[in-house]
Amino acid sequence: IPSRRKPSIRLMSTEEQSRKKLKMSGTKKIGTHSGSFHLDESLACYMLKLLPEYSDATIVRSRDPAELNQCDIVMDVGAEYVPEKNRFDHHQRGFSHTFSDKHSIKLSSAGLIYKHFGRQVIQCILPDISDADLEVLYWKVYDSFILAVDAIDNGVTQYNSSEPALYVN
Repeated sequence: IPSRRKPSIRLMSTEEQSRKKLKMSGTKKIGTHSGSFHLDESLACYMLKLLPEYSDATIVRSRDPAELNQCDIVMDVGAEYVPEKNRFDHHQRGFSHTFSDKHSIKLSSAGLIYKHFGRQVIQCILPDISDADLEVLYWKVYDSFILAVDAIDNGVTQYNSSEPALYVN
């Protein structure tokens, strides 16, 4: 009589179970750094969660490259800005991207996400907006709101002596 092998049972930690469930469910994952949260990645996550593609996404907070590589989009961590790979960090050496040639303040993760997804975000909030109004609003929201977030995150002082403010807070 052939002997029957008992199936081996491996207990998984709660964290392992959660990761396996996410992987199997196909839920999108938004990656950002662990530790203290900042305005720029909080706003970037919020904007992404407004989009249908990421509305049900799980936010993964980690600095572990292996864990971040499992994410569909990563911002404010990872030391790379590669929009084609959905990687939006602004902390790497030599990063100097601004919103446009007319702007001098470097982008934060919120600015990067807004630059690439801002029009879509606005269309989710205002689905009937005309193309012309969308374009006006896209630039106005950047100049009157996101620019200040970029400046604050990059340590840009609002005032230099008696000159007008560099951005509105």
